Amino acid sequence: MSTINYTIRYTKGGNYTANNSLDAIVSGGPIDPFNQNNIQVTTNGDGHYIITDDSQQLLLVTNAPLAEQLPLVAAEDGIYVDMSEIETNVTLWSGDAGDVLIGGAGDDSLKGGGGSDILEGGLGENSIHGGGDNDTISYEHFDAPTQYQPGRLSGIILDMEDGRATDFDQAILSDEFSGFTNVRGSAYDDVLKGSNDTNDLFEGGDGADDLQGRDGIDTASYVHSSLGVTADLWFGTASGGDADGDTFAGIENLIGSKHADTLTGHDGANTLNGNGGGDTLSGMDGADRLVVLDTPVSVDGGAGKDVLIAMGGGAVSLTESGFHGIEAVYVRNDTHLDMSAVSTGTKITSQSTTDHGVEIVGGSGSDRIQAGKGGDTIEGGAGGDKIFGGLGDDTFVFRTGFGRDNVYNFTAGTDRFDVSALVSRFDQIEISQMKDGVNALVTFEGSATGNKIILHDVVASSLHADDFGFLVI
Repeated sequence: MSTINYTIRYTKGGNYTANNSLDAIVSGGPIDPFNQNNIQVTTNGDGHYIITDDSQQLLLVTNAPLAEQLPLVAAEDGIYVDMSEIETNVTLWSGDAGDVLIGGAGDDSLKGGGGSDILEGGLGENSIHGGGDNDTISYEHFDAPTQYQPGRLSGIILDMEDGRATDFDQAILSDEFSGFTNVRGSAYDDVLKGSNDTNDLFEGGDGADDLQGRDGIDTASYVHSSLGVTADLWFGTASGGDADGDTFAGIENLIGSKHADTLTGHDGANTLNGNGGGDTLSGMDGADRLVVLDTPVSVDGGAGKDVLIAMGGGAVSLTESGFHGIEAVYVRNDTHLDMSAVSTGTKITSQSTTDHGVEIVGGSGSDRIQAGKGGDTIEGGAGGDKIFGGLGDDTFVFRTGFGRDNVYNFTAGTDRFDVSALVSRFDQIEISQMKDGVNALVTFEGSATGNKIILHDVVASSLHADDFGFLVI
């Protein structure tokens, strides 16, 4: 559990601090250290504020002018501190997990810890500093001035190079900040500028935002958009959902919403992450990385050496009409990739880990498929394929019309052939040593003569029934 450190500053009296590594103050006296969970601040009717946890343990009694309820939710993946109703100055420190700290209307001080924190100062003149990880400065809950009118600039102006942010009128918010690589804008028209020293990520939110990267590899994200977006780095414009009216300069990468997006790169190297929902990704020029999570998808790498990454743990199926300009495909995170409808021979590589294998079905061309570190299931499909075993316990699947496949790095007794679509018994398989004396030849009774497996660096006599899976009838 992350350590909670928070200090509540108020006009009358001193400061009160509570955390799970220090004593808490109870009516002027200490108690044993505690583990906070769902801390709440309530009033007792006589002007005092009582801080308790889930077990109703009394942690702190004070007459500080706090809001009537201050929720602090502690969990293994971080804490959530919302002081947006507090009008006096507050100081908040995060712990070692990914925490969310939200200040109030006073002049607040927020500091991130060791995790990937989200820090939002609220209104006022705030000092906000990230910790040692991938932190986000946020203006998600910023309220525009009452004089806001559509078409009038009204959001946040933020410059990561200068470490300063204000509202457009410089009237209700003035932040100085450091230690951030991510920015989340407001629901209004923001101008967000990056740093020369870091790779920055901008999420403008709703409103027509101006996103300006500087040096480094910068990203525009639409992960929270409730509708699909169209974003074009080539023309520097966007529409739909949170992207409506956005403009780009100096942005290299895009992350889409959970809906159907259309993302287009420019003449440099881009990473376009569809983020699920059935996306259309076009890399244009440059060596691009296109990332897909589900189906249907359409990918076109364009010119340059482009790669497709299928990830997310779901099923990704590619079609002939929706697969162009891709030189290599990578599969990650328990994902099932089906390229059986693609006729182009493709280089496909599993990036599985020890605990998370992948499933790969090649196309009808001559594919080159490499297993990874996990227990992968690989089917070459039709065509003469080259299939390479990896470090895990791999399963190689063969069906009718699979062609003449070469299999490398097969380990008898560990890896396995699934031939249940071809034969039902071991005696229906013919295994022989090839004339070179190094490789084994595997054929199947009743299968076309062109269907054969050449096992490289395998002695025929080392293969047994346990190395094959059969149709159970």
